[in-house]
Amino acid sequence: MKGIFVRLFTLSLFLTVYFVMLLTFLVAWMSQEKVVVVAINNYGEAAIELALLLISFVPTLIGTGYFVSDTVKELEKGRK
Repeated sequence: MKGIFVRLFTLSLFLTVYFVMLLTFLVAWMSQEKVVVVAINNYGEAAIELALLLISFVPTLIGTGYFVSDTVKELEKGRK
């Protein structure tokens, strides 16, 4: 059960990061200057964002390990 939670957390984090990066790119692409400024401390939230990044690092690393190991196992099964 723990492995499933870590995998789902990792997948949701990856998809969230992709979605944010995609939206940032699209906003920049649609602007006249083709530029977007990303500020990280307008409201004093930089410390909280750093804490969330550090807390999510370990589950993301473990989840990535699960994904990679499962992929390698599937590839090895396909060879046999």
